[in-house]
Amino acid sequence: MYPLFRPLLFASAALSLATFAACQKAAVEPANQPATTIVGRWALAQTSGGIGGGTRPADAQRYQEVEFTADGQARAMVNGTPVFTGSYTLSTAVAYTTRRSETFLEFPVPQTSGRPFIAELSATTLVLSDDTSDGLTVKYQREMPMFCGTR
Repeated sequence: MYPLFRPLLFASAALSLATFAACQKAAVEPANQPATTIVGRWALAQTSGGIGGGTRPADAQRYQEVEFTADGQARAMVNGTPVFTGSYTLSTAVAYTTRRSETFLEFPVPQTSGRPFIAELSATTLVLSDDTSDGLTVKYQREMPMFCGTR
């Protein structure tokens, strides 16, 4: 009897694998993007600096996010409501604060007060720093889809 079930067992395993693979392919941003891309959805984690200095965690009552798409569009949201939508660009220039070549983000990020550059970018973290001596630094955490393309 075992030889009769072998094709059925093989077909079932292949179908399960194909279903799982299809689900994985459906996950778009940021799972299919390189770890060092700004494309994705980012939640504010903390701010630091400014005239008074200090580090402050994100306000739990005011959930702030920024989303960057691969086609150059971005939107800032507060508690899930868009507060700004527009295009963004990345450019390279020498920063005033670091005296090094940095990648600048041309998009009015709500938390920053000046022209921010990318101070850190990894698979999970985005840090933007104003290019002024008393500017803010904002840290975001990447929001990962929960499963199969959802959050």
